[in-house]
Amino acid sequence: MQVSKDFRGLGRLHFCGTQGFGLLEYFEAVLTPTDLGAAKPAAYATACRRMRTDPAQAVNVGDMLESDVTAAALAGLTGIWLDRGIDFVTGGPSPTADETIPRIEQLTDLPNHLSPTNA
Repeated sequence: MQVSKDFRGLGRLHFCGTQGFGLLEYFEAVLTPTDLGAAKPAAYATACRRMRTDPAQAVNVGDMLESDVTAAALAGLTGIWLDRGIDFVTGGPSPTADETIPRIEQLTDLPNHLSPTNA
């Protein structure tokens, strides 16, 4: 499974934070919409083409239910919701998600949803 993470404007600098969580083995690439020259959900399809992978075999992890998780699903990827307990649009509690959406509360929960790449 190929995994790409969109860090919404923080780019590669933020990716360095995943090293402390022991997640690097799960990432084959870090691609941002800026790298791809496309906005979501088109950025997800572009990332899959660049990675030469079927979107059905790709995962996007995001903390915004609609613009990260739902947009990834529209592009054919699996979206995993990093539910931080707040709706970043309204400032209120997290939105209610369909129970079929994979949900984690912290990045350290992510490996339970992934398998390492064979990179």
